[in-house]
Amino acid sequence: MAGPSNYDGAQKKLVLAPEYGGDGGKTVGVCASKLAPVAAFPAHWAPNAMTRYDQKQFPARYRNGVFIAFHGSWNRAPYAQGGYNVVFQPLDGDHASGSCEIFADGFAGKVKTPEGAEHRPSGLGVGPDGALYVSDDIRGRIYRIVYAGDPSGPAPKATPCPSNAAPAGKVVQSAAAPPESNTADLPVPEGSSPEMVALGSRIYQGDVGGASCTGCHGAKGTGTPLGPDLTTSHWMWSDGSFAGILQVITEGVPKPKQFRSPMPPMGGAQLSDTQASALAAYVWGLSHKAASGASARPSELIIPGEKIFTESLTSTADGRVIIGSITGRTIFAVKPGASVAEPWIHPDDETTLGVYGVFADEKSRTLWACFSSFPGKHDRPQAQSSLKAFDLQSGALKATYELPTKDAFCNDIAVGDDGTTYISDTNNMEVDRLPHGGHQLEVWAGNGGFGAKGGILDGISVLGDRLFVNTLRTSKLFTVPIAADGKAGDITEIKLDRAIENPDGMRAFGKDSVLIVEGGGKGRLSRIKISGDAGQVTPLKEGYPDGAVSVTVVGTTAYVLEGQLWALFGEPTPSRKMNPFHATAVEVGNP
Repeated sequence: MAGPSNYDGAQKKLVLAPEYGGDGGKTVGVCASKLAPVAAFPAHWAPNAMTRYDQKQFPARYRNGVFIAFHGSWNRAPYAQGGYNVVFQPLDGDHASGSCEIFADGFAGKVKTPEGAEHRPSGLGVGPDGALYVSDDIRGRIYRIVYAGDPSGPAPKATPCPSNAAPAGKVVQSAAAPPESNTADLPVPEGSSPEMVALGSRIYQGDVGGASCTGCHGAKGTGTPLGPDLTTSHWMWSDGSFAGILQVITEGVPKPKQFRSPMPPMGGAQLSDTQASALAAYVWGLSHKAASGASARPSELIIPGEKIFTESLTSTADGRVIIGSITGRTIFAVKPGASVAEPWIHPDDETTLGVYGVFADEKSRTLWACFSSFPGKHDRPQAQSSLKAFDLQSGALKATYELPTKDAFCNDIAVGDDGTTYISDTNNMEVDRLPHGGHQLEVWAGNGGFGAKGGILDGISVLGDRLFVNTLRTSKLFTVPIAADGKAGDITEIKLDRAIENPDGMRAFGKDSVLIVEGGGKGRLSRIKISGDAGQVTPLKEGYPDGAVSVTVVGTTAYVLEGQLWALFGEPTPSRKMNPFHATAVEVGNP
């Protein structure tokens, strides 16, 4: 209940809320003058809709009472989640004439959590035929409930609602979280971390710390009549900086300028310094999310340096773009919203290996990078190709993995849903894998299935339980099923409705497509939508004269990297001028 009043189900009365001076259930204060509820229901069940029943298709007991759809809780942890049902509340005029009863249940299925529920009742309506209609906002269904017996006869036995005074129940292990707690697409303020933003989301939703900001600012931070919208750049009490937001959270807003409800310090809770900082990071991310949109993204990313030969790029949810260079042996990073890359991970002492594929795996907080040979004179024997793991935040080296086959060439990288890392071995026409938590790469698929050596196994992606890999020289796309035990299934060539020319870098795009760059012809970015063993190729942009080599997606914007690799791997062409290394933006929309 918003405002100073809390309804105490055990005492069956209104009491003053703690954030307004209450003492946990004893003091009534200004609540003595407030209107008490006609009926009360279990906490956090989340009522979504209510309708009065005035028809005669149901037995007489249901007439002139109200049906209520409870959408279901996410924040009853550590107790079991509740709701996900339709209840009936009998009324006599404007007073309850009895306790509520569970009228329809079982919508959620076996798992009563927002992410696990099969269905969630949302809306209600009574039809002219007397049936009750219930909408489900997960599957998009509408249920019609009719009474199969004689309406003039006795009603079936009712199942009473749990008492408000009853204990919350046994503590259960629950992964329930608010639907809005997914913070992967929120930017992170400097000095904070994605983990702090995620913690701030849980605090905002009331799942941690005892504060519930949603009552005044709304579940998604877009504001209510009680509190302002937090997702815009318009600020009333600070400059919108992380420090400014933290100060407002800490000190509160006793006298709002435009809204009815004051904000107590720390949202009326006893937040720790860490929790307050996490909440400030989350609110900062909400307000800066719009600024991270396509309109704020640069149309071109510049990678400084001469003859560094960029080969691959990847990105993180906050908009950071990471780029590897072969002869520069450097990994560059472009900060969110910036247009010029800066050296991030500097060359090591092994001068015979350059950086090829890079892949940001945010689940494991790892940047994967392929290190392989490149043309030119070296002052030492050629080192063996390897896959390296760097800390995604600091850039510190975590581990190095040598490829299992002689004369291997680590080219590109993909990571499966279970955390398994896959790499394309260009020279041996094999896919190697590193199981999650493993310590050694192993040959996973190949044995001639992708073609003979020389076909140049290149771009690689994972879509669900299937791996996709292309061959640059033979211009083919293959798929390999990933079995439940992790083993590779049979290699199958995808039958495309249009030929692709010298495919290179490739990234998963949604659940059924890949984005792929083609270095042949004029250079092209295409989307391939997969259906079984067939693929529909849709060109998105043509015209990459410096040789398209890789693609990554930031929001709804794809960046296509051009590597000018003709100057490194091709015949010398003195008359051909080299250009600055760059990646250009293409709007690709949502998958």
